Amino acid sequence: MNAKTPHPLTASELLEISVVIPTHNSDKYISTTIEKTVLALRKLNLSFELIIVDDCSTDSTFQNCTELQVAYKELRIVRLVRNQGQRNATSVGYSLARSKYVVTFDDDLQYSPEEISLLHEKILKTNSLIISGYSSFKEEKKWYKTLKKSLLASFNNVFFPKYKNSKFISSFKMYNKLEINKTGIINIFYFWEINPNKISSLRVSKNIGLRHKSTYNFKAFAILLAPLLLKILSKSGFAFSLASLPYAILLNSQKAYAISLISFLLSLFFVLLIYIEKSAFLRAKHHTY
Repeated sequence: MNAKTPHPLTASELLEISVVIPTHNSDKYISTTIEKTVLALRKLNLSFELIIVDDCSTDSTFQNCTELQVAYKELRIVRLVRNQGQRNATSVGYSLARSKYVVTFDDDLQYSPEEISLLHEKILKTNSLIISGYSSFKEEKKWYKTLKKSLLASFNNVFFPKYKNSKFISSFKMYNKLEINKTGIINIFYFWEINPNKISSLRVSKNIGLRHKSTYNFKAFAILLAPLLLKILSKSGFAFSLASLPYAILLNSQKAYAISLISFLLSLFFVLLIYIEKSAFLRAKHHTY
């Protein structure tokens, strides 16, 4: 069954906040996450909805979520018929949100839903399109923390110096969806399409989480960073192709011409992958129920 896209709401009809939580095989704690999040949002005295995107769980996660809809009318459940990964699941939830502001975070309460109010307060006081909460906890795996910091430092400073202070990697963010929609941006994980002056950060608390251990491995981390990796590869390929062309002309070297051409074609291939990857969540959106 395909999800139906609701009729676009006017600004006055929009809810104030949508919270999007992607989840997969979390039946041991997803009920607690929902309960604590709804209670925290109700304390804000603002209109809201909580969107749980079940990324094709194979346990009783979906059943647990639907049972809670009786008690929590603000709860919406979206289920993907195929596993799409955290990034696409989050993007699907964001695209379906019916609010001015959208909050995203993980399903095991590493970040506290009580601190959504901090993000909301800051986004109201600034002209930011995104407020990114950031923090680390001592129990975080050393390799993950080191890799995260080194990737941010190298990628942002070398390839995206404008974004070196964005701390965009955090899953706990608030988006001004009403204003982002006006820019035509549809995939929120392509941060370089957003003016860096429109991205702010805010230190928040971080807990070990109800899962008690991270499910991230190198593969999952690479998939999460795929948009950035593809952008870097395409950008580097075009630069190398352009730089090697004068050398090929100067020496009239067939080998150098070939290298320049191959670099250019590889860059075009990476651009194609970016387009395919960028729109993947749109396909996922049409396979929900």
